[in-house]
Amino acid sequence: EEQIYDVVIQPEGTILAAAASNNAGSPHETIYRYKTNGLFDTSFKTDGSTYITNITPHSLGVSLNLQTDGKTVVQTPITNTNQIRVSRILSDGNLDTSYSSDGEITWIGHANLFNLAQIRVDLTGKTISAATTVFGSNFWSVARFTTDGGLDTSFMTGGRVLFQHNSITSTAQSVALDLLG
Repeated sequence: EEQIYDVVIQPEGTILAAAASNNAGSPHETIYRYKTNGLFDTSFKTDGSTYITNITPHSLGVSLNLQTDGKTVVQTPITNTNQIRVSRILSDGNLDTSYSSDGEITWIGHANLFNLAQIRVDLTGKTISAATTVFGSNFWSVARFTTDGGLDTSFMTGGRVLFQHNSITSTAQSVALDLLG
């Protein structure tokens, strides 16, 4: 069983779809790329899809966003942890190894990961990742990463910020950027 969580249209009209599944007990995320005619784009890896393994399937979501240079950032929860993985994928479907040396970064939202929000890329290419975590009360966790995948230490304290709120039903769902980034 597979569930699509996010879809983006690239400038040339190809479509990226982020899906999560738990086939045979092996949770993974698949990014599919379709041509404008709806067929798989076989220039994206070899079959029009790329896999990211060891994620939590179905419950917390997957988010993706495009950078202006054609690369794609993907946010996923990691299985059995309170961590979030941010991956950057090249236009051919491979991980971008110039992003944190292996194409992926992991950060801890705070405590018990509850919900992923959307991932965004600002005008300077920095990535903003957000989630809702629970540790006694709810927190919205936000992190900003530099263009090479490091925490952006010019953002709040060490690149991350927690917003505590008292509503148990309030969750971070999306991220919006103003014109200043």
